[in-house]
Amino acid sequence: MDDNVYFCCEYARSSIGSCKACPKAISKNAVKIGFTPDFDHCGTIWFHFSCFFKKCFFRKQLKGDTETESVFVGFNDLKETDQERIRKAREKLVLSLTTRKPETKKGKRIADDDESEWKPPTKKQKISTQPEKELTVGKHTYQIQDLLHINISRWKDIILVGIREYYRPTTGGQLRPGKKGISLTVDQYRTLIDQKLSISKAIQHIKEDLERKEAIKKKTKKQTKKGKHIKLFLDMTLKGHF
Repeated sequence: MDDNVYFCCEYARSSIGSCKACPKAISKNAVKIGFTPDFDHCGTIWFHFSCFFKKCFFRKQLKGDTETESVFVGFNDLKETDQERIRKAREKLVLSLTTRKPETKKGKRIADDDESEWKPPTKKQKISTQPEKELTVGKHTYQIQDLLHINISRWKDIILVGIREYYRPTTGGQLRPGKKGISLTVDQYRTLIDQKLSISKAIQHIKEDLERKEAIKKKTKKQTKKGKHIKLFLDMTLKGHF
C-alpha cells in the first residue's frame, strides 16, 4: 500500500458533509470511509460506504495483505457489526481486483448499504388510542353567513361564545369547525355588546373615509383626463389643424 495514502473510517457526526463520488449528503451516524493523500498536508476526502468501495480511485491500494484493522484509522472505534461489513467489503473488492470481474451489477446505490448498525436511541412517540371526537353543529349554533356560525358551548364550568368558520369534510357527513375563529367568555361577549355603539360609529367613520378618498380619486382622474384633452386641443391649434 502506498505510504502517502491513509484510509480512515468513522461515524458521521452530522449530515452536513457530502460524498465526493455522488455527491449526496452523508447521513448522520452512517459509517463514512475516506482517504488522506499526504497525511500531513491534506484533509480527508470522505465517501459513502458503498461509494468508496465502488468509485474511489485509491481503493485499489486496499489489495495488500495488511490486516483491515491496521489499514483503516478509527476501525477499532466502530461497532463489531460495522467492522465486519468493512472486512467483507474489502474482501469482495480484493476478489474483484484479482479476478478483474465487476464487484456488483450496475445500478443505483442502495441507501441501506451506507446505514450503520449503530443508531442513537430515539424517543418513543405516544400514540393516542382515543378516537377523535367529532365536533358538529349543535343545538345552540346559529348561522351568520354561509359556513360562518356562532356556537354556544361549555368547557368544564365555563360558558363560551364561539364565532367560527365551519367546513364540510370531503368524505361527506356533518359540518365540522375549522381553524378560523375565536371563543369568548360570557364577560368578554357582554363587553363586546356594550361596545356595540362605539363599534358602529367606528365602522361608519371608516366607511365615510373610504368613500371620501374614492370621490377625491375619481375627481383627480377626471381633471387629469380633462387636462389631457385641453393640451391636445392646444397642440393641434398651434400646428394649424384648426
